[in-house]
Amino acid sequence: MAEKETAPPSYDEVNPGQSNTGYAPPTGNPAQPGPYGYNPYPQQGGYLPQGGYPMQPVGQPYPPQYGMQGQNNATVVTHQPMMTTQQMVHQVPDQMSLAIFATLCCFWPVGIVAIMRASESRAALNRNDLLAARTLSEDARRLSLISMVIGIVVLVVIVVVVVVVVTQSPNYYYGY
Repeated sequence: MAEKETAPPSYDEVNPGQSNTGYAPPTGNPAQPGPYGYNPYPQQGGYLPQGGYPMQPVGQPYPPQYGMQGQNNATVVTHQPMMTTQQMVHQVPDQMSLAIFATLCCFWPVGIVAIMRASESRAALNRNDLLAARTLSEDARRLSLISMVIGIVVLVVIVVVVVVVVTQSPNYYYGY
């Protein structure tokens, strides 16, 4: 069985100048028509009626934009996006763990300053100031190492003093 094929209806048959979406034309407040002859938003109570946009004359071009008068033959040049390469920034270590270790286990006054420098280095890295972050990181590392050296020297001095005091004491007994 061959079915008879029919062409779809033309859009101009139902509403000339408007596309037919299969729905009835919208209805609104007839006292205040919009740009297409109807008001898409009904009037709400307690508010003054608002005017719609003026209708653009059919078949006439848009008015020229501000600053564009008389430039009908303008050439627009666009550039396609180009591939760019960007050098990957290596993370600058802030030396916070080394500074905390130096503060807790070695000479704490210099270790606290090392913690402050490491914290400043982290803040500089967060604001993408790599030069300051690297400088402050090196300062934190240097101060942490100074704190460790001072701590080791103090520990050695204490051990030597204790050994000397104990061996020089009159109550010290050589248990041979």
